[in-house]
Amino acid sequence: MFRYLSLFLLQFILLLGDGLGKSAVNTRMKRGLSSHHHHSSKLSIKDLALELAKKHLLKMIVDEQHDLDKAKENVYILERDRCTNIKSVGKPITHSTRYYTQGAWMKDPLGIVGAETIFTMEHYYANVIQAFENMEKFKAGVVHKTYSLPYYFDGTGAVVYGPYLYYNRANSAYIIKYNLLTERMEAQIGVSGFSARKNNYRWTGYTGMDLAVDEQGLWVLWGDNGNSYRLHASKIDVRKNAVTHTWSLSTERMYHMGNAFVACGVIYCIDEYNSKTTTINFAYDTKTGKQWIPNIKFTNQYGYNSMVDYNPTERVLYAWDNKRLVTYPLTFEEQFCHKRTNGDGLGKSAVNTRIKRGLSSRHHHSSKLSIKDLALELAKKHLLKMILDEQHDLDKAKENVYILERDRCTNIKSVGKPITHNTRYYTQGAWMKDPLGIMGAETIFTMENYFANVIQAFENMEKFKAGVVHKTYSLPYYFDGTGAVVYGPYLYYNRANSAYIIKYNLLTERMEAQITVSGFSARKNHYRWGGYTGMDLAVDEQGLWALWGDNGNSYRLYASKIDVRKNVVTHTWSLSTERMSYMGNAFVACGVIYCINEYSSKTTTINFAYDTKTGKQWIPNIQFTNQYGYNSMVDYNPRERVLYAWDNKRLVTYPLTFEEQ
Repeated sequence: MFRYLSLFLLQFILLLGDGLGKSAVNTRMKRGLSSHHHHSSKLSIKDLALELAKKHLLKMIVDEQHDLDKAKENVYILERDRCTNIKSVGKPITHSTRYYTQGAWMKDPLGIVGAETIFTMEHYYANVIQAFENMEKFKAGVVHKTYSLPYYFDGTGAVVYGPYLYYNRANSAYIIKYNLLTERMEAQIGVSGFSARKNNYRWTGYTGMDLAVDEQGLWVLWGDNGNSYRLHASKIDVRKNAVTHTWSLSTERMYHMGNAFVACGVIYCIDEYNSKTTTINFAYDTKTGKQWIPNIKFTNQYGYNSMVDYNPTERVLYAWDNKRLVTYPLTFEEQFCHKRTNGDGLGKSAVNTRIKRGLSSRHHHSSKLSIKDLALELAKKHLLKMILDEQHDLDKAKENVYILERDRCTNIKSVGKPITHNTRYYTQGAWMKDPLGIMGAETIFTMENYFANVIQAFENMEKFKAGVVHKTYSLPYYFDGTGAVVYGPYLYYNRANSAYIIKYNLLTERMEAQITVSGFSARKNHYRWGGYTGMDLAVDEQGLWALWGDNGNSYRLYASKIDVRKNVVTHTWSLSTERMSYMGNAFVACGVIYCINEYSSKTTTINFAYDTKTGKQWIPNIQFTNQYGYNSMVDYNPRERVLYAWDNKRLVTYPLTFEEQ
């Protein structure tokens, strides 16, 4: 159900329906608990483990519920009362000069891939898009990232909308939906009736299909040899990846037209692309069916305007005019009255009351500021729609989380013999999967050695065994030890020779936080095999942990629980283990900390356990095998309920048996 999740969707999936009432939830939970006893216990535990793990990342955005409610009201206000027609277009502002005469440039109007990030697609037939962190870096030519697209594009009509790039696949009737975070194609959207390269804007350049984004979402303006060669406009549902409605417009022929764009549901056509002074000579309101000649002055400052697109957040036009990248300020008609029409599910009577109050209070602020701020909220609405249908599944997940947390998480009974999956170059290292599956349920990550700054990703076990690297990340700081973990879209690791845990976003490839482990002194203690292993991160059903030791607590182990939303340690336990330097390794499962006696003896035991929920401590004396005689990393995966280990270059997993309930 999480196939639509990206960084943005992860941040919003709980918001749309966190109002799971207390009494109603408890009733359903009891029913769910009762019903689960009728299914296979092993299957239930394995399936529910994932839901519990998901809970801890979902917690990161619970506090945003109030803001979402406000956003919904803002969306309603803007859509019904604030979106007006363009009154005038200002003179172009030049920002940069590029190599190619034609091209496209844009920002994500939702800000999901960075509010200031600039994307460029040079030429009208290529397969590359480049990203720049901000305007300063863009002007300096400092590329943040280059993407090689799975298919070549036609024209200059591509758009970035949320985490996705939408573009016309070359010489086809398909729109490619490409995820900029995962760098994978997610869908091909067919535009029925479109014949590639049969029509175009006047300057040609395979511009028969031109994508656009406005306050209402994603559009495609297109032309072929139908409709007397005039323009069609199609609305696209970004959740279903399908065209929902098409208008056949009474424009001039597309190949007589300079360009076109959409703003506030109105399609505007520009007469010329190369005359310095021209006009917007056609407008059609898709909401009302009204058509008119606006006769708005428009300037092609440099005489070859190959791309014009509207940004609903900034409320400006972006254009590529003869190598120069420019923006045009817009003035919209003023609002003289506020008609109230039926909403589209954003609010019934109670919401309408709140909206009226919000609207009334906003009259005390700058109306221009209100419109600009609200534009973003309306744009966000269309991506939020992508996950509305998942609400029922989320409710079930919440119930499952509750059941597992209270009734299904038990102590380890035995550890099976290791299963060998691969052999690597370094004796020591770490390997892992994301237990939440956000980075791909089958994606494998490796961090070789115990002091480096590289992590590699492999799409699945088959590619991993074949040595086919999907992606290599260069980390902002070197890591110490083999205790890193991937949890959701984040890599957590101990910054070398420091008390910091680095939280690195694998989707944006940026450091998001440095979490301080108070009291930790770097390189003062370690597991028996050494290797800067004084801090060992772990993930279980309860979330993220740090197991660590220095010269405090008589050199014995500490365990710290980390809040991944606030990026802080919330609680630390001083444990009565043997000295960390005598210990083979340690891990956490179901809130219980387990310590392994030896790292090099083929036969050893788990000789310490401490339950953080109850405070109970015991000697489990569970048999454990170091098959290859040098086990430098042991970590629990709460999704698969196995241990991952790196034993003398061999990458192995251990099956686990848990006590029965």
